[in-house]
Amino acid sequence: MSDAPTSLEDAPLRHGYTARALARLANYAATQYRYPTPLPWEERRDAAWSAIAEHLYTATEPPAYWDLIRAGWNAIAVHTRKHRSTHGQTQHGSAPQFHRYWMLAAAPAGSPEERVVERLALDQIWAALSPRNQDLIRALYDHGDYAAAAESLGLPVSSFYSLISRARRAFTALWLEGETPTRAWGNDVRTGRDRPKYVTTTARQRTRKRTHRTQGSGSGTPGTPSPGRAPRNRRDIGTTDTELVARYDSGESYREIAATLPIGATAVRTRILNART
Repeated sequence: MSDAPTSLEDAPLRHGYTARALARLANYAATQYRYPTPLPWEERRDAAWSAIAEHLYTATEPPAYWDLIRAGWNAIAVHTRKHRSTHGQTQHGSAPQFHRYWMLAAAPAGSPEERVVERLALDQIWAALSPRNQDLIRALYDHGDYAAAAESLGLPVSSFYSLISRARRAFTALWLEGETPTRAWGNDVRTGRDRPKYVTTTARQRTRKRTHRTQGSGSGTPGTPSPGRAPRNRRDIGTTDTELVARYDSGESYREIAATLPIGATAVRTRILNART
């Protein structure tokens, strides 16, 4: 009696998997994808199937079911990011600047509509600001320098920084009424010469600094100590850690040892454990 498969879907492809098994894994990956995605189920399934088949045929040893499913999930995630990038979307909704750019770029001719709307909105927002915020913004606009603007209002520069920041947040909240304002990127640097700010470069520099500070435990590179923090001096308790270990090994408890010292039982335990390592 022949053991030939009843259909092509049951024929072995590679590492014992069949076309029917790949289809089931792709369906599972598309259905159980846990993250929000604008992709319809059919597109998720097709993306997962392609990635699963590629992973199966490039594997030198038989892959586990979950390895193939994870390959499908990763492919769905990549397609989701590409879809959002193409359609001007983010994880939290639409990207207004994307639509604004393409609305202007795709227009057959320039239109004064946006400039008129922004001008009217500016007048309305300015009227809604408090007189104090108006004075702060006007002073910075007139002088173009924080120190000069603060002096014109009779304020210390440090106070002007704080107040102008609040005025900007109030302006932004009114400008984006009905939306969630994003945090500010970069800094407002005002000097005697033009100084471009590259937000992406600044973000990368900050990421590298944070990474360098946190390295050291597994990479062999010592981490950078936090600036402004002096090393903490240990308290002199009149005895050494070696003597504490000897007393503990002789049968005394942490509480009994602490009763004869100016520290608590927890501190005694910490010193003994540190002395053993």
